[in-house]
Parts: sequence; structure tokens; C-alpha cells
Amino acid sequence: MRWINSEDFRAVVRMCRESGFSENRVYALCELLLPTYREKYLSAKAEGEIKPMTPEEMAASKRKCRDLFLYIFSKPVEESLEEQESLIDELIKLIWFREKIDMILDQMLDFRGVGNGYVYKMIIKQCYFDDEIRPNKEIYDGLGEGVKKSNFYDKRITGILLFGIKMWKYALRRQKEEMEEGIIPWKELPQNQEDLSKLRPID
Repeated sequence: MRWINSEDFRAVVRMCRESGFSENRVYALCELLLPTYREKYLSAKAEGEIKPMTPEEMAASKRKCRDLFLYIFSKPVEESLEEQESLIDELIKLIWFREKIDMILDQMLDFRGVGNGYVYKMIIKQCYFDDEIRPNKEIYDGLGEGVKKSNFYDKRITGILLFGIKMWKYALRRQKEEMEEGIIPWKELPQNQEDLSKLRPID
């Protein structure tokens, strides 16, 4: 992933590192997961594989997917390929996960101030989560004068990082809350083993 000379990019890199991850780890993982999820989700939807769930089934599936997501995030991308595939195969069938996606996308709106994340939200939403597949030109042409072909791809990189690290922070918070409330047994959280001290300075 190339380094982007913008304050937004540096801010989201800072968020990644404060959470214990390199920006390259977050980007490499999400760059694989997002397009694969969309492709498989649209196929599952067309084939009627997305089914309603009981509250008990929903709670169990949330915990299963959260455990898997936290594990995947803590491993080098090439060491968790099977787990990535398993996670996506599970998520594409879950109605509740679409609500989580919308929640994280809405959280992006407050990036660096209220509403400043709108462009990042819309890029990620239209590139990876809308049912209608649009060409990139149609996406950046529809986002106003601030987004052109010359900066669209840089903004998409920033958006991918922002979505990924916000999803991680949400999953980690929910895991801790459920352990503290006694809903799930206390267990050690997966730890990232990256050496962040050798990364390029942010500023």
C-alpha cells in the first residue's frame, strides 16, 4: 500500500497504530475481505440463501463471527486465508451483519469532525456494499467536485483503512463488554505480533 500525503490518511494510520496494527496489515486484510464479501453476498442473495434467524441463533452467530474476526485481524494475512473464507461464508447469510455494516458506515461520518467522513462512507458503501455494481467513474462522478479520478483511489485506500479499523474497534469493544457482563466466558484476546516501532513515522 502506498503512502498518501493527506491529513486524512495520516489520521487513519494513527488510528490503526493506536489499536496495535500497521496500516499495511489492516489494508491488506480488508482489500481481500471486502470485494470477496460483496461477490459472495450478491450470489447468496440471488440464490435465496439469506434466511431469518431466531434471537438465539443470531446471538450465537454474532459471537462465532466476532471470535473469528478478532483472530483473523491478529494474524498475518497469508496465515489466515482459510479462516477468512470461513468468516465470509458465514457472514453472507446473516441479515444482522448488514445492520452492522450500516452502523460502521454511519460511524465514518464523524471522522475528523461531524460529516467529514461522508465521502469515505459513500466510496466504501458503493464500492463494496451496494447491491448495484457501478463502475468507478460513475462513483467518483457522483460524489461532487471534491472527488476526481486523480484522488478517488487514494480516498478509497483511506476509506478501506477507516472502515476496517472501526470494525475492529467495535468487535473488540463488544467482546470485552460481553466478557465483563458474564455473557461469555473470560478468555484471552488475540494479540497482534507486529513490530510497529520500525514503521514509517506518521508526521
